[in-house]
Amino acid sequence: MKQKESFSNDIQDKLFRHKTSFFVRLAIFGFIDILILIYFISPFSKVNGFSLEGNYYYEKNEVLQILGLNNNTYLFDVDKKHCEELIIKHPLFDESCKIKITPFNLSLSLEEIALTYKDKNNNVYLSNDALLDDNLKNNLLVNEKIKLEMNNIPILLLDNTKYEVNNLLKKLSLAICGYYNAKIDYLDYRLSSEGINGDFYLYFPINDIIKEKYFNGKDGNFAFVIDASSVKFYLNKNETLKDLAKYIIKFYHDLNDDVITRVNIEKATLKEEKILDNDLSIRYFRLKYSYENKKITILALE
Repeated sequence: MKQKESFSNDIQDKLFRHKTSFFVRLAIFGFIDILILIYFISPFSKVNGFSLEGNYYYEKNEVLQILGLNNNTYLFDVDKKHCEELIIKHPLFDESCKIKITPFNLSLSLEEIALTYKDKNNNVYLSNDALLDDNLKNNLLVNEKIKLEMNNIPILLLDNTKYEVNNLLKKLSLAICGYYNAKIDYLDYRLSSEGINGDFYLYFPINDIIKEKYFNGKDGNFAFVIDASSVKFYLNKNETLKDLAKYIIKFYHDLNDDVITRVNIEKATLKEEKILDNDLSIRYFRLKYSYENKKITILALE
């Protein structure tokens, strides 16, 4: 009799443990389902709030548009390989882009290719030596920042130059227009009178007050002449040429804001020239770097 009761109790205990185990497993699976549901309805499962580094021209939402994504795209739907292909095809993105996808985050590290100058046909030259022609422009997401950049970068007046000259021109333009967001109308390069090194010519716009006061009411430019050796020196010292660009920009703003005395400005002879079918009045200033005392001087060309 006792054996029957013991056997019955064992069976009941096993049934109880089985039921308990079943409900525990059911609770665990239910809890996991709830966590999964919470994950999918939370922003952590979506692209929204992704991290982005190295962008200048494009904002986050524009980068998503280029990649064919949006804020509500689930992270597990992001095709990393396809995104990398789209970045490589984009003319303003370097192929060194890095994309990292986790269950909770999407991170992109970009290196954008800069606009440097335009030719006479309005084709834009990029810092990687590529040409951004009209066909590529039409396929490009052109935002206000890129429009402003295209407006600010100078027109290159010369047609054929050596690679070294082009490289220096690009770096000069990047340092002045890109880093300091200044506008240059034209860039030029001419052989110096000595025939050893050439000179770079930077034509800066003038405001209406300066135009009336010093240019007889005519359209014109302040033009800075810089010898190539000075540019090469700064290039060796600092690849971005920020020091030289900073000095040029300060002097230009002083001229354009009429901080420098009238006598200094009028020392630069007013010359009438035609640039790309535009009749312009130009006042020239030469920038010189002294290797002995390591100072920059700017002289009005009479």
